Amino acid sequence: MAAWLRQRIGRIRRERIEVATLRLLEIRSNVRVESDRYKREAMAGETDDLAAGVARQALRRAAEPHTLAAAALAVDAARSTVARRLGPDVGTGPASA
Repeated sequence: MAAWLRQRIGRIRRERIEVATLRLLEIRSNVRVESDRYKREAMAGETDDLAAGVARQALRRAAEPHTLAAAALAVDAARSTVARRLGPDVGTGPASA
């Protein structure tokens, strides 16, 4: 019973990281076509929140290396795309207050 429970909890954690990774990739795609700066800034905040969530999950229990590598790549890609779309005046909108 304990082994089953550990496996189940591990699967749930892995699924959470995978869901966050998919959302990060979705943000990357959405920010490329979004024209509203405030929405892009919100996506930047969500990217940071998702990155923090993945880090928390990884700290609680070791995750599979390929899952964490995919999440790290998704975080980098999303942050890079958001930063390019926000331009040089990042941090000047209401989200940075």
